[in-house]
Amino acid sequence: MTTIIEAVRVGQPETAALIPDPELQPVMAIKEVQRIFPVSRSTLYEAIRQGDLPAIRVGNRWLIPTAAVRRLLLLEPGAAEDG
Repeated sequence: MTTIIEAVRVGQPETAALIPDPELQPVMAIKEVQRIFPVSRSTLYEAIRQGDLPAIRVGNRWLIPTAAVRRLLLLEPGAAEDG
């Protein structure tokens, strides 16, 4: 199974255009994140469960902070780097 971190590494630069501005859209639904990362919905839920992908549960929905997605793609300051 592909992890979310592996998916980020194989993602294409043009995916950055799919990520909204965090000021205009602070959170993204799972389906929106799926358009950015080439992984299944179950992989995204597993990444949330393991703490690899920050998320907020609102009722039955999981919402992912847009800034967190941008950090995973190294588009924002504070992005985690492997050492």
